[in-house]
Amino acid sequence: ARSQTAGRGRYDRRWLAEAGQNLTFSFLYTTKASGTQLASLPMAIALGISDALKTFNIHTQVKWPNDILIDKAKLCGMLLERSDALHPNGTPVVVGIGLNVNMTGQTAAHIDRPATSMHIETGQEYDVTNVLTQILNALPPWLDKWEHAGFAVIQKDWTNRCAYIGEQIRVGEGENIQTGILEGF
Repeated sequence: ARSQTAGRGRYDRRWLAEAGQNLTFSFLYTTKASGTQLASLPMAIALGISDALKTFNIHTQVKWPNDILIDKAKLCGMLLERSDALHPNGTPVVVGIGLNVNMTGQTAAHIDRPATSMHIETGQEYDVTNVLTQILNALPPWLDKWEHAGFAVIQKDWTNRCAYIGEQIRVGEGENIQTGILEGF
């Protein structure tokens, strides 16, 4: 999308995207993976996006379940919604991705959590279409690996890029918050 006016993430949080500045897109992915395996689909997608960003010399960390970070500031988020519709090729999943490409520091300052962009990190402006092309080229190898072997085949790469390993984290929502040290997945 060249602009987005009602972007959302988990828990109906808003995703801010100024016209032409960031990358917001969705795609339909149909998988034969089991319901249990589907829980790790965002991890495979995050690894693909992370690889695409390396082509711009931008090195990231991943955060379960659906974020890509730089120095613990959010660069990219995704929202996956599984459809219960019957499809002959498997389960349809709509994958929505929001990547801060040319967002300014001034805009990032208005976000209620630490946020960054490719531009903030490098000082460069990026062609959003070129960024999209790199992502679409980097995703298939990760999706193919995941589709055929599940989380086990991406676990080492995920763990190596994962933020907060060895740190205390909070997991849950509302009154169901648990804390502990993140040792791995």
